[in-house]
Amino acid sequence: MDDGSTVAIDPPKRRIGATLYALLKSRLRWKEKVVSLRKTIKSQEIEVRDVRASREKWKNDVREAQRQICELEEQAAQLKEQLAVKKK
Repeated sequence: MDDGSTVAIDPPKRRIGATLYALLKSRLRWKEKVVSLRKTIKSQEIEVRDVRASREKWKNDVREAQRQICELEEQAAQLKEQLAVKKK
C-alpha cells in the first residue's frame, strides 16, 4: 500500500435478489407513507373547510342578532317616547 499502488475496494457481497427485494420493500413503504399523508391532508382540508363554514355561519348569526338588537332598541325608544307623550 505504501508503494503508491491503487487499492481496490470490494463491492458489498450482497446478492442482487436481496438488493432488489430491499429496494422494492423500501419503495412500498414509501408509497404507503405517501398514501397515508395524502389521506391526512385530505381529512385536514375537509376539517378546515367545515371550520370555515361554521365560522361564517356564526358570524352571520351574530350579525343578524345585532341587527335585531338595534331594531328592538329603536322600538323601545319609540315606545318610551309614546309613554312620555301620554303622561304629559
